[in-house]
Amino acid sequence: MLIFDFLADTHNQEREACLVLSIPKEDKTAAMTFFCKEISEGDYQDIRFSYDGFEHSGRIILKGSFSDVLRLSNAFAHCGK
Repeated sequence: MLIFDFLADTHNQEREACLVLSIPKEDKTAAMTFFCKEISEGDYQDIRFSYDGFEHSGRIILKGSFSDVLRLSNAFAHCGK
């Protein structure tokens, strides 16, 4: 629903982003742990997080303010996971 809501909102007043990450099967648990911990402990004002798991991969969806989504995805990219 996050992606649908993002695409359906044509009257947004602020810069927003919606990002989908594909996570290999072997990294799913570490990725979920990273995002849950970072979002709950970090200084993010408006971020929504969703995870869909499949047999061979997972999808992490981030939606929120442009800066929060980019900052969170960059933190993940540099965490070595």
